Amino acid sequence: MSVDPRFYRGFFIWFFPIFVWLSWKLIMYFLIKSTAMNKSIFFFSLLVIFSSKSIISQEALKPTLIKPAFFSKTPPLSEFSPANTVWLYAKEIDNIMEVEMPRVENTRPYLTDPVKQGYWGNSHPAKLLNVFEGIGNVNTTIPPDTQGDIGSEFFFQSVNVSFMVFDKSGNSVHGPFQNMMLWQSFPLITRTFGDPITIYDHIANRWLTSVMGSNNEVTTYYELIAVSETSDPGGPWYAYAYELESLPDYPKFGLWPDAYYMSANMFDLNNNIWVGAAAFAFDREKMLEGDPDAGMLRFQTTPTSGGFLEDPFSFLPSDLEGLPPDSALPNYFMYFKDDVWGFDYDLLSLWECTIDWNSPFASSFTHITDLQTEPFDANVDNFSFINQPGTHYKLHSLCNRLMNRLNYRFVNGYHALVTNHTVDADGMDHAGVRWYELRNEGKGWTIFQQGTYAPDTTHRWMGSISIDCQGNLGLGYNVSGTTVFPGIRATGRRINDPPGLMTVPEFVIQNGNGVQTNSGFRWGDYSLMSIDPVDDKTFWYTNEYIPTNGPYSWKTAIGAFYLADDSLDHTSALPDTLLFTNIQQVNEGQDILVCNPSTVNAMIKSFTQEGDFWMISEPAPDPYFLNINDTLALHVDITIPAEYLFGEVIYDALQIITSLDTHNVIIGIADSLITGIKNKIIQVSDLQVYPNPFTSQTSVSFNIFSESEICLYVYDLQGKKADMIFSGRISQPGKQVFTWTVPRDFHKGVYFIGLQSNGFLISRKVLHLPE
Repeated sequence: MSVDPRFYRGFFIWFFPIFVWLSWKLIMYFLIKSTAMNKSIFFFSLLVIFSSKSIISQEALKPTLIKPAFFSKTPPLSEFSPANTVWLYAKEIDNIMEVEMPRVENTRPYLTDPVKQGYWGNSHPAKLLNVFEGIGNVNTTIPPDTQGDIGSEFFFQSVNVSFMVFDKSGNSVHGPFQNMMLWQSFPLITRTFGDPITIYDHIANRWLTSVMGSNNEVTTYYELIAVSETSDPGGPWYAYAYELESLPDYPKFGLWPDAYYMSANMFDLNNNIWVGAAAFAFDREKMLEGDPDAGMLRFQTTPTSGGFLEDPFSFLPSDLEGLPPDSALPNYFMYFKDDVWGFDYDLLSLWECTIDWNSPFASSFTHITDLQTEPFDANVDNFSFINQPGTHYKLHSLCNRLMNRLNYRFVNGYHALVTNHTVDADGMDHAGVRWYELRNEGKGWTIFQQGTYAPDTTHRWMGSISIDCQGNLGLGYNVSGTTVFPGIRATGRRINDPPGLMTVPEFVIQNGNGVQTNSGFRWGDYSLMSIDPVDDKTFWYTNEYIPTNGPYSWKTAIGAFYLADDSLDHTSALPDTLLFTNIQQVNEGQDILVCNPSTVNAMIKSFTQEGDFWMISEPAPDPYFLNINDTLALHVDITIPAEYLFGEVIYDALQIITSLDTHNVIIGIADSLITGIKNKIIQVSDLQVYPNPFTSQTSVSFNIFSESEICLYVYDLQGKKADMIFSGRISQPGKQVFTWTVPRDFHKGVYFIGLQSNGFLISRKVLHLPE
């Protein structure tokens, strides 16, 4: 019988500390007892004990203090006009990529990923609230480095090498502008290397945006940061430039009460030398005041001979969501290591940064723990292995680092950190998203849950994950494969769902319709999931997709969705459901209108006659594509017996079979038809149902104009009565409110509340989404 290799690994992990302690005791005993002990034997013993290849906690790194090289207050952004100059320097991408992504042979056999989720979630869907176009490739660059953030009123998106401000409906408010516009008054700084980052400081209701820059000779580098003077990004900005001797590549930012934190991979670009990973802290309080003296603290790690595979690499600083933490809580930095790179196990390495602006040199950056993860394979020998339909061009996975961001929240009495990275999900160069939630309940950080989301053979990568005020997780990512064009999708999980699973059915934010035909294979390099600070529940996600074939044809999309259980201020209908506008009066030869008010395009595959009285004679062709907000007129031929034609209501159902991009499954929705009703006096109006989707206790209200006989009931898609809410005479005109106690045996699906009076019927479509 074979033994799982993880047994030996686990045995070693538990036994090794005991072995070290006993060995130390024995050595010290013999050292004290035997003055003749050979020193070389003593030190050899120490060497043997501590030679295990794992990350050993270092002493706290101390900072260097750097003051701004340049500072200015810009004019209001609303007064800028688009720049004519493209500030872009084509950095030696290929050379840097060789340093960052060396090919390392995977000498260890692939272990089945024990937390792989190879199926879609089947809980109730997310509510997709909005999707709109972001910035396109206006500067002909790759990769776009797509990201941005959501504020109280605006979404600020920046890519390589431009930015744009939108309102929450997707309308352009400012831009697009070149990223360097905010720093164009600085002398000597003439080029940008891109890598933009934008964060919304919801504590101060302000914005921060940044890019990398350099002088014209590319011998001096700068991290360029601008902070808005007010909550309106259209106002003035405080612009800072911090000088560095090496390129702060792949910078990532995090908001924290005591500082703006940043990480970077430092490179000597002229010699293509790896300098080491660095952590930075910026004096947030002074930046918010526009103080030209706002300092930057730099903590620089020292490279080993093994290069970045053994070194700290691509730290992510923790980024605050929700309420600020206790003032004593440090900011956390994290990266991961694959055991194939020379470590005892796959791990997350966690560091903490403690800042004292009164005594800056007392600040420290310290490695605090390594957390062993479930086994994963991030050492894919070919980093360009993401395939596309019908082409040999592939896309970069960037599978050797954590993906933007490391989001922090204090929720439900515990501290939480969430992040993700790309892994090979099955040993066949099949990209999946490994995600984590860490928790600290007062006894230190542990991995609370983790999973690898890879529900089918399509690649999923370039992810971003965040956590809302209820503890729900939203995860967005790219998709691509032999039959799937590069696009954007998302999933999630709710706080009480089984751990380790993305339970929300996967849904489309933006489908692709082309492939990237660029020999550089560059993609990403990151995306961004954030939480709306207004309700602290709505997830906003932005990433890139390919609309048409081409080497530089990428565009970006921005989508908002909602996972929380309540639906008071959010859409009441499933976002991927084909809906009728309302119950419609239909006469023979009259068109019936079908609309798609969702943010998901649909394809109508067929129409099914569920009743006895009618048939569709149009439209053509079949299938019919019903795009977002489209309305389709169906010409209906009705054959109704004569006895029904006067004053009667006939319930008949049309089933529309659709194949939606969201799930790629069949969804059937039906509605009722009503024949002509003559000479009826309308006695009722304003039928309302709350909440919708309805719960076990649901309120139904309406108005009556005079004493009336009322029948208030629930019927299903076939017009059959499913429950009676009220039947009787109401003598008092005005608003009427009833509480409907929903029977326990109601199935999940679509229903109608019908209100009938004096032969007149009004109704409301309602949804039932039981857990």
